[in-house]
Amino acid sequence: TENGIDATIFRVPANFPPVECEARSLSGMGTPDITGNYGISTLITDDPPLNRDLGGGRVVSVWLDDGLFTADLIGPRNSYKEGDPESTVVIEGRVDRETHTAWLKVGDTEVVLEQGEWSEWVTVEFEMIPFIQKVSGTCRLFLMSTDPALRIYATPVQIDPSNPVMPISTPDSYSSEIVDKTGYFYTQGLPDDTSGLENGFLSDDDYVQQSQLVLSERVEQLGAELDRFSKLDEGFLFFYFNSPDQTCHMVWRNMDDSSPTHDQADLHHADRIAVVYAELDEALGLVLDQVDEKTIVMVMSDHGFAPWNRAIHVNAWLRENGYLAVKDDVDPSSVDMLMGIDWSRTRAYAVGINGLYINLKGRERDGIVDPSEKDALLNELKTKLEALVDPVNGKKAIKVADRADEVYHGPLRDTGPDIIVGYHRGWRGSNESALGKVPDTVFMDNMLKWSGDHCIAADEVPGIIMVNRPILRDDPALVDMAPTILNLFGITVPEEMVGGDLFAPRK
Repeated sequence: TENGIDATIFRVPANFPPVECEARSLSGMGTPDITGNYGISTLITDDPPLNRDLGGGRVVSVWLDDGLFTADLIGPRNSYKEGDPESTVVIEGRVDRETHTAWLKVGDTEVVLEQGEWSEWVTVEFEMIPFIQKVSGTCRLFLMSTDPALRIYATPVQIDPSNPVMPISTPDSYSSEIVDKTGYFYTQGLPDDTSGLENGFLSDDDYVQQSQLVLSERVEQLGAELDRFSKLDEGFLFFYFNSPDQTCHMVWRNMDDSSPTHDQADLHHADRIAVVYAELDEALGLVLDQVDEKTIVMVMSDHGFAPWNRAIHVNAWLRENGYLAVKDDVDPSSVDMLMGIDWSRTRAYAVGINGLYINLKGRERDGIVDPSEKDALLNELKTKLEALVDPVNGKKAIKVADRADEVYHGPLRDTGPDIIVGYHRGWRGSNESALGKVPDTVFMDNMLKWSGDHCIAADEVPGIIMVNRPILRDDPALVDMAPTILNLFGITVPEEMVGGDLFAPRK
């Protein structure tokens, strides 16, 4: 934009709040729902599950009185009231079990749904100060069943793109312009409700329907952006699809009989990943039909996918091998976020899916490893981790344990993980260890519906680059994208960019 190029950046990941710029941009992955979370859906039911310990979801129990009920949707905390209580909006409902329908009223909006039907977007207003201050959000409602149990699913309440309470676009008006062109939409950064499926709110069939709503919305938005873009003499359009990533995470088990949860999956959706890719092929066709032969079209992903069948508790391995210790009066199974670790006897610990850290003196608050001992300890850990064998099948689980000081550079290198653990296909670090827990065992079957992943050795899950002109660089990489784009527009590439030009041979 500083060089007069029209630019639209549609949902680039990690752009929330959106960076102030002259480009038209919509925030992507990292954009919360209206409560500030990454997506809290609601299940309204008269037959609540026994397990209420849910992540990314809440259950509202209702009692039907002659078919009538009321339920609350949770909104943002109200800082105008003492204690910052959660704001709420009431949903009124009447259920007719004979016709399998439900009448629902949210604020001033009334909808009638048949079983298996989704509502359109419903605007909900949370009152902060009576008659003075309200916060607007949007959600969709899904009547899953009326009998034998009532089950109504409400999406996480989205930031209202027509009246956003938090910044989600540049300029501020861009998000409402999208509403004017294609209607209301998911503003949440990762819109497919993976937690709803994991929690049991949604079946595989329900999840596929919900994720299809997201994909259809996104394709329509692409069409609107292309209509504008095709009228420009010169411009840049970045457009992101989340569907292949979230679909592969959640329904890999449906197609892969090696998955520990394959026998519990709905095999009617064994082809869902292929279906999503076919729809993205159609979206690519839409692009190619709209642009002229002078326009450069690139399709790229930063990673591929692999099965996640076995989870590794790295902190359990560190404890078992004498690198990590738990306080004598603490049950290891109760450790969470590394609370309860005996740092006076801990030389290494894990946090994050792939990160392993040395408890380094002078860096960690209670570090005990002298910097002079760091190199030898890193080599020792690297050797042992790369030799780690899964006892279930006798195969090595870790392809490479990269030392950060050998693969990274820059001023922040030594503040991040000291070792990046790269797993073989089929294995991945556990969620428990990533959150600083210390389970009893090192290996376990991954029994989550989240059955595909990519947080493993990078060369096990390479991304792709496809372009409608020849790529001349022998080993294209993600870092080449920015300098390539700048070169296409004749803009000088900053010296700090380490990549090269895809359309020029390496010198």
